[in-house]
Amino acid sequence: MSWIEEMQWDPQSKAICALVLAITIGCANVQPPNSAVASVNLDALGFAEAKANLTVTEQTAARLAVAKWFAVHIPTKISFANGRSHLSADARRALTQQADFMKLFPEIGFYIYGHADTRELGDATVALSAARARAVHDFLIASGVPAAQLQGQIARGSADVSPALASDAGNRRVVTELASFLVTDVPSRDDLMMRVSAPNSP
Repeated sequence: MSWIEEMQWDPQSKAICALVLAITIGCANVQPPNSAVASVNLDALGFAEAKANLTVTEQTAARLAVAKWFAVHIPTKISFANGRSHLSADARRALTQQADFMKLFPEIGFYIYGHADTRELGDATVALSAARARAVHDFLIASGVPAAQLQGQIARGSADVSPALASDAGNRRVVTELASFLVTDVPSRDDLMMRVSAPNSP
């Protein structure tokens, strides 16, 4: 005799209770259609989003680490004589170091910014700063840097004169800066930094 039958209920109440119990037990043993698939898909989407966010963060950290090393250890500013775009011996030595660094990191692009001071040739400052950027660009190419790495030459003219520099001569310059990664499969920060810690690194 079941516990339902032992209860002092009227026949109709017993029948209803037995029906509810049967339905409850049956539902517990039945899995909703496609529930497992739906759960896997949601988890996969969540993991992919988290992985994408992590990848972006890792790429930013890697780029910042390389950029910092470049700025600290490599001369990134090339100076010029008044009204000239000719590369001095000092400029060529500095650009040789830049080229060696760039060839260590073929995954990374660079921008070349040409500048002039306010006294240089008046309205022709943009053309002069462009000529200076071109001189730097051509030297780097001749030194073996792939053209694809040099993503742009930007002539600033005298529009970006820095009052923090000690003299007008400091504004007659070309500055090289990291741009962005040229590949989607970016090496880790540690892998990138191992290159500059190697014995033959710049």
